[in-house]
Amino acid sequence: MGRNPDIKAVKVMLQDRVEDICREFLPRGRRMGRQWVSTNPVTGDEKKDPAFKVYLAGADAGGWKDWRSGDGGDIIGLMAYLHGHGTRDHAAGYRIALDWLGYASMSDQDREKARQKAEQSKKKAAAQDEKERKRQLNRGLKLFRSGQESWHEWSQQPGSRLMPVQQHFVNYLYGRNIAIDQIANLDTMTFRFSPSTEYWTKGQWTHENGYARKVQDGPSYPCAHAAIRNPFGQIIGCHCTFLDPLEPRKAPEKPAKLMRGFHLGGFISLSLGPSGKNPFINQEPGLIAVAEGIETGLTVAEAEPEARVWAAGSLAGFGQLPIDMACVGEVIVCRDNNDGNKQAQDQFDEALDSLQKHGKPVTVINSPVGDDFNDLANEERQQA
Repeated sequence: MGRNPDIKAVKVMLQDRVEDICREFLPRGRRMGRQWVSTNPVTGDEKKDPAFKVYLAGADAGGWKDWRSGDGGDIIGLMAYLHGHGTRDHAAGYRIALDWLGYASMSDQDREKARQKAEQSKKKAAAQDEKERKRQLNRGLKLFRSGQESWHEWSQQPGSRLMPVQQHFVNYLYGRNIAIDQIANLDTMTFRFSPSTEYWTKGQWTHENGYARKVQDGPSYPCAHAAIRNPFGQIIGCHCTFLDPLEPRKAPEKPAKLMRGFHLGGFISLSLGPSGKNPFINQEPGLIAVAEGIETGLTVAEAEPEARVWAAGSLAGFGQLPIDMACVGEVIVCRDNNDGNKQAQDQFDEALDSLQKHGKPVTVINSPVGDDFNDLANEERQQA
């Protein structure tokens, strides 16, 4: 019999059977899109919402993260962790993997067949990843462009009337004590507006013979589309804020916001700061204030005209904001409080560590009232 394969070859063979591993060792979970979502059998959190997630497809298949405990790693580490070893005990994971794969009982011929099959699967997964990446980019761009580009046009013709859905968004923001029309150097290229955008996560699908077919659309609402751009100014995703069709408030959905395409590594530009220059061509470093959500970001932009303001779109998005851009000198992180939420606190700490690795000054501030700075603005205006 030949010698055992190296750990990289074993990892590829495990990736080829990642869903089998999840079904056997994480039986309380289920497939959700490209992930297996489960409770954690090691920490015994069965009574809590599932926070243990394993990637099932692509070059990162088998990569995992427990968003409650903070543990995570690759598929070798997963095998070690689920069998009572440390996440970095790859020696134990390697031994367990060989046993699970039945490698000791294989003939040399069977071992070579397994290796070749795994290598072919790896190449196929990489090709599928690239195809999926392009598909997601196109979906995000198409969704953003489906909105009407009236904000920029309106800003070029002061005194002209807003279209109804745009006015509806402005009224919603007024209800949050945000006067968007008073924000100096608002980035008018960020928003588009649609009178009817599908809340797509409530659409219904059938899955037959390996193909998915949509049988019913989700409900539709008036919507503000916000462009998510990468450091080169390319649109990589679309952030949607869904509004109630009658009242100036959020749509009756949880959450009332969705994103399509990509947002990690990108940002939503809300204000251009005192320079008034596009962040993709401005080479002069200045102060950047970053917030998680659009409303919080707009609140900060109205209060601090000396700062360029971005929204990350999500808590995870903070850590991958492209603050290495030339226009970024100092960063102010306007964090949400998320009191009592350990998972959110761990995510934020991880994101902050990633930001600080760029070597630029990073300061964290948070609202003394409520959850974010929009809550603080509402409190101050009620007392005025």
